[in-house]
Amino acid sequence: ADPFKRLPDAGKPGGFNDLYPTLERITDSTFGTVFHCNGRSHERSVVKIVRRREHPLLKQRRQRTTETEEFWRYMSKLQALRHENVVRYTDFYADSSSFYFVMECCAGRTLLEHLLVVPSWQESRVRQLMRQLLQALHYIHQMDVIHRDVKLENLMVLDRSLEGPLMKLLDFGLGCRGTGAGAMGTLGYMAPEVFGPSSYTNSVDLFSAGVVMHICFTGRPAFPPVTYRTWEDHHRALLAGPDLHQKPLHKVSSAGREVLAWALRPSASRRCTAAQALRSPWLQGDGKTWKEEPVLWSGTSNELRFLQVMGVWNGGSTQLKVVPSKGSLQVIDEAEEDTEDEEKDRDIEQFCCRLVRHMDIPVCIANPGKPDCPLVVVSKGFEDLTGFSEEEVLGHNCRFLNRLRSRDLSQEPHLVSPVQLLWRKEAGLHDSCWSDDYA
Repeated sequence: ADPFKRLPDAGKPGGFNDLYPTLERITDSTFGTVFHCNGRSHERSVVKIVRRREHPLLKQRRQRTTETEEFWRYMSKLQALRHENVVRYTDFYADSSSFYFVMECCAGRTLLEHLLVVPSWQESRVRQLMRQLLQALHYIHQMDVIHRDVKLENLMVLDRSLEGPLMKLLDFGLGCRGTGAGAMGTLGYMAPEVFGPSSYTNSVDLFSAGVVMHICFTGRPAFPPVTYRTWEDHHRALLAGPDLHQKPLHKVSSAGREVLAWALRPSASRRCTAAQALRSPWLQGDGKTWKEEPVLWSGTSNELRFLQVMGVWNGGSTQLKVVPSKGSLQVIDEAEEDTEDEEKDRDIEQFCCRLVRHMDIPVCIANPGKPDCPLVVVSKGFEDLTGFSEEEVLGHNCRFLNRLRSRDLSQEPHLVSPVQLLWRKEAGLHDSCWSDDYA
């Protein structure tokens, strides 16, 4: 059965904007944008909007996307997930251009942010969080779901006061049912077998959980920064594993280090399952914090804060393929096999667009190389000033903002100026909304 509620295109009566008229951007992800949304019931939810042509699980043929039966089955699985440590999806919508994944609102912060907020980290704090992550993985694996992108940014920590933090696993956009194939995930967290030609099991999630565990123990990534151009060195590092006796891991109990080593084993067949890890002596403890427990590292870690700001290690979720190359293997972006110069240009463009979207001042950028010079990105300040969302204006020439200007100027023949009055979506002419043709 079709798991999506089919809608008219955005902007038309009965479209998604009619169901959820209020959208507030939270963040941009590799394959979509996440918003707070309020429906007609006024219940606060979150929606991830993914354009069809960008969805990593869809078949792309001749610039057309095809929804397969397997794609529908996986989406139905996600709608059935019900666990305290897993985000709850409520509704899936689709129109001709986008998918809309509506889920519960988890009012908290990502695990990356949480690591930097907590002033000091002890082993018991790590144990408390890892128990919840492994419970989430044990549940979804029982439901025949593989996440394939477990990382700090896909774990949300909610404050429960006396009960301690509650952690939820988010963003199943790269997941699959049963067994997986293809190199999907975030490079710093991906298991060695993901780069191979064969299919793999849910054990890849345990390897990613081991990377998360290592960061929680040390405040540092388990492996050096990596791009797909240097992945062979990274692959060798995956096989060798991190040094479990380096500082501050030497302060961690032997039981804790055993679970970490078990999760990070390069061989999937020798790696622990979530159920086995949960039965380990380390996770069978009561989780209490003792006064004499040593501090492993501080939340002021410069390395982790730098990685948060620059994003040079965790990078973005990606879809890759591995091909033979002169006796070795090479990882290539499956979406586009661009030349090196084209890829650099695209990376710079995406980086600039992300910067613009987060600006509080009104900014819009158009592409003169395309017919009718359409808008390609607008800032948060632009949306606040004009009342138009990015979804409504991208692809259109910005002349729609002064569509009534000619009529008004004809009534005011004395008004001759390169400065144009613009129009807000809700209120019409807005005195503080100006555009200088000569800027």
